[in-house]
Amino acid sequence: LPENMDMTKKAVTTALMEASKILKLQEATALMDASNISKLAEATALIEAS
Repeated sequence: LPENMDMTKKAVTTALMEASKILKLQEATALMDASNISKLAEATALIEAS
């Protein structure tokens, strides 16, 4: 039983790490998207102003 518990802990830890990586990736993607949108808005404003 103790060995089995150790395996379970490892599996849970791995799953949490993977979930964390996915969330960080999503955050990074969201930040990039927001950055791109603001750059696009700036460019559009500059074009309209000229």
